[in-house]
Amino acid sequence: MRSVGTIDRYLYRGGYTIRTEDGNQFVFDVRTGEVVSSTRPLRWALIGLAGVMVVGIAILWRRRVRRGKASVAAQPTSPLDGPA
Repeated sequence: MRSVGTIDRYLYRGGYTIRTEDGNQFVFDVRTGEVVSSTRPLRWALIGLAGVMVVGIAILWRRRVRRGKASVAAQPTSPLDGPA
């Protein structure tokens, strides 16, 4: 049988802490069995990565829109409008 991580008992908190091999940590209350707290570093890393990607795409989109407006403004509006 494969181990899922380690189990630590904290009597002063009245709970058990389970740490999994992938970095998740859960604290259970001894009396009720409820999850008191949980920490999932992989989830936070994925949320951060998604946030960076959204910001990056927004920056690239904004630059592209600005370049498009600049190139349209520089072109003459009619074939008759040429250099003076």
